[in-house]
Amino acid sequence: MRNFAKIIYLLILFSSSVLLGQSSNDCINAIQVCGSLELGIEPAGIGFDEFSLPNNTRPSCFFGLSDTIWLRFTFVSDGTFGFSLNPTNNIDDYDFAVYGPTNDCNLLGEAVRCSTTNPQSAGVPAATGLSTAEPNGDVSEGPGADGDGFLSAIDVFAGQTYYVFINRAIGNESFDIITTGTAQLPETPTINPTPDQELCDLDGPVDERTIFDLATLIPSINNQNNIAVTFHESLDNVSTGTEPLDLNYMNVTNPQTLYYRVENNISGCFNIGSFDITVSTPFSITLPENLQVCTNQSQSALLTTESNYAFYEWSNGESGAELNQITINEPGDYSVIVTDNNGCRATSNTIVTASSTANITEISVTSFEENNNTAIVNTEGLGEYEYAINEASNFQDSNTFTGLTNDYYDFYVRDKNGCGTVTKRQLILDYPRYFTPNGDGYHDEWKIIGIGDIEDIASIYIFDRYGKLLKQLSPQSNGWDGTYRGKILPSSDYWFLLKFNNREDVAGHFLLKR
Repeated sequence: MRNFAKIIYLLILFSSSVLLGQSSNDCINAIQVCGSLELGIEPAGIGFDEFSLPNNTRPSCFFGLSDTIWLRFTFVSDGTFGFSLNPTNNIDDYDFAVYGPTNDCNLLGEAVRCSTTNPQSAGVPAATGLSTAEPNGDVSEGPGADGDGFLSAIDVFAGQTYYVFINRAIGNESFDIITTGTAQLPETPTINPTPDQELCDLDGPVDERTIFDLATLIPSINNQNNIAVTFHESLDNVSTGTEPLDLNYMNVTNPQTLYYRVENNISGCFNIGSFDITVSTPFSITLPENLQVCTNQSQSALLTTESNYAFYEWSNGESGAELNQITINEPGDYSVIVTDNNGCRATSNTIVTASSTANITEISVTSFEENNNTAIVNTEGLGEYEYAINEASNFQDSNTFTGLTNDYYDFYVRDKNGCGTVTKRQLILDYPRYFTPNGDGYHDEWKIIGIGDIEDIASIYIFDRYGKLLKQLSPQSNGWDGTYRGKILPSSDYWFLLKFNNREDVAGHFLLKR
């Protein structure tokens, strides 16, 4: 609990003081100043212009208004009325005017005290107010360097009311005001310390919001007669008594400070305090964010959250103490609500997706592109796949491979979610651009790797540059050795023709080099 009294010896010595927030008010809702209450205020803006009314006279020493506030003093004993208004930064320039005695903001009359001394121009401290140390005739000073900031105290009688109109002429900080003199103000209501309140979030999805029953706090705050207790969300509202909260209150933020106002229904005196409310979510839990189940495998997946809590409630209907993991076989939305030993709960949600081993539907290839052939591995399936060639390593995201020569290739497709790898062999057709039949064991025959495995290949013909048929090869042969009827042919350019049964023939030329 926090109340707004400053230090106790000030309260005893000076009798009155209140801490308020940033606000502007009018005479009709002036802040009632009472005993044993410290007052700290930051005015903001200008409210209704009371001096536009016919029976109210603008303070004679004022020459402008900026940030204003009204205070009301009603005395319960005869004596002197004095106060000290102290800018919190000891710099800002505050002016004031006192009206009274009167109980009617429509009948203020003329100010009985008026001060607009500029402390820096006058070379005096920034504090201002009424003091018994000032001579009786000192009732007005300022503007500018005129005066010392203090005017003479006022002799008052029990039952009289005075209004103090305060204007912050220069600056942007708040002020404290402390009453002095011998006249007594009505006592502020007492408030008892109110402990901070903490509840667990038990009313639905964990959102750090819940309902606080504020009515249960009222007896412990003040149970005297003729007392009203209200709760507010801001310091401004509690200071002015506006926008009281419903006693069944749902917090807006977590944690959150609430303010309460204890007001005497007869005197109008009030006291204020505050406490924090907290919705406990003392722990958080998680579920895996990227969990998949493999639809093509019989292996189940484990959905796991943190252990060592009191109770687990899963969205699939399973529940129990220490049940921090469940076995799942189907994709979908899953959630768990976990309760700890204090009754607080946390929840977590996740989406389990389906994945599967890829099905290679086709490998689309380009052939006879002079060692720049391509292969595109087309797949279908539920997973996210990556691809490799010849070895199940160095996988890539692209399903396209380029720069391929005449050969057999093994293509691998792996599910990134761990649902397995599949492979398929594919022949890339191309022809050698040269061969060297010199008996060294390298390129001694002109042949196309794998041509014999092509079902619709009919025959292979070799021609010289003039179109003379030199050799007809079977697709299953070992190729051409560069001879014609046993005679070694010279280095030159030669041509070939691949005859197919069900697709376009392929022709080209190559170099025999000796």
